[in-house]
Amino acid sequence: MTGIFKRILSAASAFAVAAGTALSLPSANIEADAYYVWSDIEVEEEVVEEETFVFDPNNFVFDSGTGVYVYTVKPSKTTKTTSTKSSKNTVKKLTCTATTGTTADLQWKSNSKAKYYKAYMYVASQNKYGLWEKFYATGSHTLTGLSPDTSYKFCLRAFNSNDKVLSTEYISFSTTAGAPKLVVSSSGTSCTVSWRSAQKDASGYELYYLNKEYRTWGSSPTAADIKKNGFALLKTSDKTASEPVGIKNDRQRTFVVRTYKVKDGKKIYSDFSVPKQTMSTEAYVNALTLKPTAVVRGEEYELTQKYINKWITADMSNYEKFDKILTEVNAHGSYQNDITKINGNRNVWQIMEKGEGQCATWAFCCYAMMEYVGFDIRVPRGVRTSGQQHFWCQIQLNGKWYDFDPHIGYGLSENEDNQYRGYIIQEYFG
Repeated sequence: MTGIFKRILSAASAFAVAAGTALSLPSANIEADAYYVWSDIEVEEEVVEEETFVFDPNNFVFDSGTGVYVYTVKPSKTTKTTSTKSSKNTVKKLTCTATTGTTADLQWKSNSKAKYYKAYMYVASQNKYGLWEKFYATGSHTLTGLSPDTSYKFCLRAFNSNDKVLSTEYISFSTTAGAPKLVVSSSGTSCTVSWRSAQKDASGYELYYLNKEYRTWGSSPTAADIKKNGFALLKTSDKTASEPVGIKNDRQRTFVVRTYKVKDGKKIYSDFSVPKQTMSTEAYVNALTLKPTAVVRGEEYELTQKYINKWITADMSNYEKFDKILTEVNAHGSYQNDITKINGNRNVWQIMEKGEGQCATWAFCCYAMMEYVGFDIRVPRGVRTSGQQHFWCQIQLNGKWYDFDPHIGYGLSENEDNQYRGYIIQEYFG
């Protein structure tokens, strides 16, 4: 018998008594059974040895730390029973079926005698397995609280109703890297998809898309989710962390990305990013329900009505209406540097009839015409990143406000990506 074991002896046999009590020694011929237990899991084979010992009353010491007398016994006969991973009670076929950055799914053949299980994680610095968690299961369990992009060794032990170990099984696996952070910005029929990798030493990526809305929000999809929902691989590369991609008119797209690193010729993938969606400008605008209103009066109203009737027809889509108004307003007039020559109360007239203005003139002219048609539009006033005061327009699409500048030209972007800061002017006085 190899190794140093702690003797756990029966108190009834008086083999260990509390310090300070009367010591009654048994005769040298009394036999006692000792059951040996590993206090830590350090080997991949479970051995239970039953031995019959003869007590030697002349060989004992007092342990001041525990306050008990500990006796040395010599075996007179030994019966060994070895239980290994191949025994009939073993947690058979333990496998790791899937991992994420923080979880691992374990699966095994259930043991009918098992009441509960304990999972132990190997701690390299201590060269032993420490208890991770206790759980009740029938053949599968998800380990949680793991670290991304990390290799693990775990031990799974089954216990019966008497809290005795039935079996032990070992497994090694690696968690995936955390999900990249994905950002999608769009304008017109193009968008830019970019991400920041959470994987150590990532050597490439895979970008997937879906030509419709992906309705599961707030978490990273699994590889099975990607396949089930029909995502298609758009591009794989080892060179960049952003991609310009096109979006067809009247189309919505959903993107996900995952990174990978190559080890021993095999790709090791990160988790998928949380899906990000975008629409073409046309799709956004055509989804609007227009509610025509008249926000200007007098001459400004008559001029607005004149040009809308000239440009807009009943068979136009929302996007065509938007594009026509923005294009025409932008094409009229030239920039007038002398602000004293600008009448801020006659913006439609100033652009469409006089043919000159400044940023506010174009913004309010466009505002009046699009409000007349029915778009939910407003004019922000603020300053550029350069410090200059500026006016532009925002239109509400699908619950978000998107920026465009009638003076600079056509274009939409999400308001958090624009170059301005300022506040909203809600009214237009004509």
